[in-house]
Amino acid sequence: MKKELMMGCPTPFVRRYGNPYLTLRTLRQAAYARLGIKEMTEIIPFWDQKDGMVIWDVTLVKPDAKLDNLLDSPLEAVEEVFQVSN
Repeated sequence: MKKELMMGCPTPFVRRYGNPYLTLRTLRQAAYARLGIKEMTEIIPFWDQKDGMVIWDVTLVKPDAKLDNLLDSPLEAVEEVFQVSN
C-alpha cells in the first residue's frame, strides 16, 4: 500500500519564512519509526525565490528513530527542532 502525506498550503507565511512542515520532518520520521511505517511520500509546498513561485516538494521519507524521545515531550521537541529555548 502506497502511503502519501500532503501538508501545508502555499501562503504568504511559507513565502516569507519557509514551510514549518519541512522543519518538522525529523519528528515525523521518528513517528514513522515508532508506528512501523517503512516509507512515506511527503508532498510539501515551498516558495522558490529564484522563480517567484510555489514548488511542491515530493520526497520519499524513511523512518528515523533518532528523535523518538521527543515524541512524548512536545515542549522539548519544539525547542530542539526550532532551536529555541524557554
